[in-house]
Amino acid sequence: GGATAAAMEGVRKAIAEARFEEVAGICEDIETEVPEIDHIAEQLYAAEIVGHLYNDNLNEARFCWKRTPDAVKQTATMQMVHRLLQCLWSKAYREFHPAIAAFQWADPFGGLVKALNEKIVSKIEAIIEQAYSIISVRDFASFLALSPEQAVTVAERKGWSVDDKKEMIQIRRKDKESTERIPDNSLEQMTKYIVHLDPS
Repeated sequence: GGATAAAMEGVRKAIAEARFEEVAGICEDIETEVPEIDHIAEQLYAAEIVGHLYNDNLNEARFCWKRTPDAVKQTATMQMVHRLLQCLWSKAYREFHPAIAAFQWADPFGGLVKALNEKIVSKIEAIIEQAYSIISVRDFASFLALSPEQAVTVAERKGWSVDDKKEMIQIRRKDKESTERIPDNSLEQMTKYIVHLDPS
């Protein structure tokens, strides 16, 4: 028992120190090296899947879900983790926000979920920046689960123009170099993103 509890300490430490990209790998090591993981299985598999989502390794996250014992899959935490995985797998970004808002996970694990949320919000902003030159404040707010007022603040902070009525946002793209760092920015991927972003 002591060895198992100590094993999870490495995961807690990585999250507490904001080494989020290391979480999935630490969990995989525990999975393969610690003989008895039954009483930490829920925390272990949940942290491993969210860690993979943070690293944008959706395939690894799915494989981890598939090998999670059925009894563990039924827990409330694992069901919430699976919902996040489903939203990101299907690029259902509007559904991602309520799913992550419903996710109450005790610290330090809550820090990992918060980091994932911030990363996904940045990704959605980057997708919108590439896909649109003009977007309504209402749509922009709904993509990011913000109030219209908050959406205007975000747009202005990014140096985008908002009309006097606070209804439309004109997007100013950053230079080419900065957009090239965004993964999945091939034309085909962008088209898929726009389909998922655009509810019409």
